[in-house]
Amino acid sequence: MEGGTLQTIAFEESVLDLPVQRRLQRQYSIPLSIPPPAAHPTTLDALASVIGLRKKHSTLADREWRMPSLAIVRQEGWGTDSLGGFVRTSTSLQHIGGCYWDRQWASVFERMPVGGPGQKGPLARLESMGDIKISSPPGLDQLQEALSAHGCHKSLKRLDVSLPPAADGTDVLLRLCALEQFITSCCAPSAVPVEIAGCGDGTIDLGTLHSDHFPTKPSPRFITAVQELATKAETLRVTLPNGPLLPPKKAAIDLAPTLLREGDPTGGRCLAHLHHPS
Repeated sequence: MEGGTLQTIAFEESVLDLPVQRRLQRQYSIPLSIPPPAAHPTTLDALASVIGLRKKHSTLADREWRMPSLAIVRQEGWGTDSLGGFVRTSTSLQHIGGCYWDRQWASVFERMPVGGPGQKGPLARLESMGDIKISSPPGLDQLQEALSAHGCHKSLKRLDVSLPPAADGTDVLLRLCALEQFITSCCAPSAVPVEIAGCGDGTIDLGTLHSDHFPTKPSPRFITAVQELATKAETLRVTLPNGPLLPPKKAAIDLAPTLLREGDPTGGRCLAHLHHPS
């Protein structure tokens, strides 16, 4: 298979009827063993897609295949070390599947070589990736840096993100602010479909409207996402830092009234602080 014309590897599950199962059990009563990796890594120049991968297939990463044309990888259940090792020789990656925290995604791409001077980098063609679970602004910053260092500059054409409860309690609104910056840096300038799932722990801290992380010119997508999250949230709170508050940005002042709930005093306190910070 060195070089060759193999373009696709697809794993498909099928249900076998009982007679076939029994015949196969008799035929392969001795467990099949996988041969050791070749002394010299195999190069599959034409291989462009590997799909249907499950956790049990992760040993393929140990084969050390060189796949420069690999564009599409669809998998579920692989560890980040295995996935990073599997795609690290690709210079053509367009879509990579999976579901990981932002820092875990960063570790996948950090396994790939960085492009040299004048080179675009192995992720220059990346258009989409699996679900990104946003943990915190530093976590998303690490992913952004990994993508940029490997050539992904405004090439992403779709994002699927989720906002599960963060281990360190990072507020969901603060994570949305980080996402806005991430989109600006890594996504195509045209309107990018962004699917956002989850609402953290069900609490939104309106004190984030005072944060320096809040975008100066938020996109309509960002405003809509914040309003939807405020509607879904079980609790609105205002947590303010000790000492003087940062002057609120006009965009934050404009957005705040749209997040208020009838009869909830939290929104009123937030507006008061925004108009009269002390």
